[in-house]
Amino acid sequence: MIGIVGLGYVGITSLLCFHKLGAHVIGVDNNDTRIKDLNSGKLPIHDADLDAYLKDVFKDIEFNTDLSSLKDCSDIFICVPTNSKEGRLNLDSVKSVIRELDKIGEFNIWIRSTVDTPSIFETLNSKTSRIFSFPEFLREGKCWEDFFNPPLLILGGDKCEDTLVYSILKDNIRKPDVCNIPEAITVKIASNAFHALKVAFTNELRNIEWIEKIDLS
Repeated sequence: MIGIVGLGYVGITSLLCFHKLGAHVIGVDNNDTRIKDLNSGKLPIHDADLDAYLKDVFKDIEFNTDLSSLKDCSDIFICVPTNSKEGRLNLDSVKSVIRELDKIGEFNIWIRSTVDTPSIFETLNSKTSRIFSFPEFLREGKCWEDFFNPPLLILGGDKCEDTLVYSILKDNIRKPDVCNIPEAITVKIASNAFHALKVAFTNELRNIEWIEKIDLS
């Protein structure tokens, strides 16, 4: 069984897509309105394929605000926001979830929330669980497509091959590339930087004063 904590675009994509692959999933979020919407089949993000799938299966999936509902899971994804704070990403919510999970049981914990340095993993201490990196490469609006046909499929950590997540991905999508956590995070950071570079390049071209004289088709 797979639990997902944080049901934004990364979390809800992970939940619905692993459900499509045959996994038993449970979704947890501290936003009561979001949980109510999901239990009514309403998607919190824009993605046509995810929306259609949720409408078909929402009655068969458990959504709630209670972390203890994950006690029987073997693998848990942490997908909570890590918004910027004083120039760095704020992992307070990630750490809080890990502390609460330590009170519940022993899991394989997969960090899907964005982190900005491998050294942060040294502060994500768990008394009982193993912690892995599962960076996401999803585009909002195309999450379903990107999950099932990912440009990169990377798992970071020791003995990832022994986990349920690795087995499901290998059997249904393709064999994940396994590396250490610093390598996994570096690939994620490099991907983000490259996409930002492409956006800046495109914006520069669009902003030239004679753009109306150029056929961009």
